[in-house]
Amino acid sequence: LKYSYVFVVMPGGFGTLDELFETVTLIQTAIIHDFPIVVIGRDYFGPIMNMIFEMIHANTISAEDIKLLKFTDDIDDALQHITNYISENYRVREKKSPLKWLGE
Repeated sequence: LKYSYVFVVMPGGFGTLDELFETVTLIQTAIIHDFPIVVIGRDYFGPIMNMIFEMIHANTISAEDIKLLKFTDDIDDALQHITNYISENYRVREKKSPLKWLGE
């Protein structure tokens, strides 16, 4: 996470789920900010989505927490989400080259 601007999750095992929920928890607790999470595989992650909605229904997490995750199977949708998120939360600026003596 230290050098990341987005987290894309694809079908995996326990480690994948561990990292997904660790990242969501870091966002919930404001350890990291403005960090989009895209989860690819709606069928595969369907039970996880259902569990998240069950947690919202049980008031164990906030209804706002579902907004921390983008579940999709569409790569273009995922890229658009990432692009929108970055444009809303980050400012990209051109880096000046320190090598002016090379004629750049």
